[in-house]
Amino acid sequence: MQTELKVAEFIRRYSLIRKGDTVTVGVSGGADSLSLLFLLREISAKQLLGGDSGFSLRAVHVHHGIREESADKDADYSKEICEKLEIPFELIRVDVPGQMKKGESLEEAARRLRYAALIKSAGQPGDENNTGLIAVGHHMDDQAETVLHNLFRGTGIKGLAGIRPRSKMGDAVIIRPLLEIGRSEIEDYLTEKGIKWCVDETNLTTDYTRNRIRHEILPQARLINSAAALNVARAAARLGEVEDFVAQQTREAYEACVSLSEGRTVLDCHKLGDLHPVIAQEVIRLCIEASAGALKDITAVHVEEVAELARLSSGKRISLPYNVTVLKEYDTLVFFRESEEAPFPETSLRIVERETTGEECDFPKDSCIKWFDYDKIRCSVQWRRRQEGDYIITGAGRQSIKDFFIKQKIPVSQRSSAVILSKEGSGEVLWVYAGDVSRVNVKYLTDRDTKKILEARIENERKH
Repeated sequence: MQTELKVAEFIRRYSLIRKGDTVTVGVSGGADSLSLLFLLREISAKQLLGGDSGFSLRAVHVHHGIREESADKDADYSKEICEKLEIPFELIRVDVPGQMKKGESLEEAARRLRYAALIKSAGQPGDENNTGLIAVGHHMDDQAETVLHNLFRGTGIKGLAGIRPRSKMGDAVIIRPLLEIGRSEIEDYLTEKGIKWCVDETNLTTDYTRNRIRHEILPQARLINSAAALNVARAAARLGEVEDFVAQQTREAYEACVSLSEGRTVLDCHKLGDLHPVIAQEVIRLCIEASAGALKDITAVHVEEVAELARLSSGKRISLPYNVTVLKEYDTLVFFRESEEAPFPETSLRIVERETTGEECDFPKDSCIKWFDYDKIRCSVQWRRRQEGDYIITGAGRQSIKDFFIKQKIPVSQRSSAVILSKEGSGEVLWVYAGDVSRVNVKYLTDRDTKKILEARIENERKH
């Protein structure tokens, strides 16, 4: 009864379950998930959340297609337990080895597919029978292992906060009612009730980092303090509250000093420097996430490297995981994926013959349309991106496109997307267009004697 009361109090404290909810429990057949199922069943039946606070349960077992015969036994046992408890049961099979993504470990693929299956089964908030509420059996020892694992890898406040009691995953809500219950208490609870559980043999080896923490590091920590796991879990809970506050401050700071330019994340270094170091680090982490789409392989070292880059001179850059590059451009940091390339705009060329000569040409006012004297060019022309050795003739003489970009302070991250019209097979540029800055070659300008006009147009860059 003591364990049931502890879990019920934890559920109340974090408002994990409300009256009338339907909770989908992920049941593997192991001690963690079975204790979760039995505890939630007792808490609902005895209305330990206070008043008329009953809720409904359903169970889902995800078969990963990895351990073959032993996995089949786990699935059969989970079904048998649920039938005895009269809890609706669903078996979902996924092919983890066959659906692994490039660079993904077996563990990572199993977790991804398991949660996807649970979320699909649980349904969405507002569904007739389900509420999108999923309960999983993470407990206090899992919390300690996660925090230590994140700490060893290098992490920020979010990583040190570990596993949260309640989190969103898509439209579903994941709850973890056992985070203040240790593995030994879970096993004692099941033993006292005469409930057997399945053992996943992969958890007994030290082949995985988390297993080494579980079987080697935490036992040593308990020799120093028997409540080591509990103290780590409590520290994580406190840091979770700190992380919530920091996250709110970070969102406000992010909106104030970050902008988007051509799909790239741009961070104002002056505004970054005015922030408290803790908030500045979290803003940098959000900028990395915006470009990378993930933070799994991003450590505190990466964040520190970006912070140091903000203090360096313009033109310096660093590379991060997920092919993300961070470039110092004048007073900003620009975050982008190296593989990203701006789509080439729609362009066109046409010849316009003048009916009469002897008068100056009436130049087009549209900045995305340029006229050239076709007879002066004397060869074919082509649209392309910038190349090494490109140059243009201006009123001051010959100038390399590289020097032109530097003089005009065109950001390095935008130079590769500049549009070039050149003589075919030549580095001589007729027109260089880089958004708000463009320049034409004075050798080929139209004049009063021009007979044929080459009209060059950049269609989807036109400003209306």
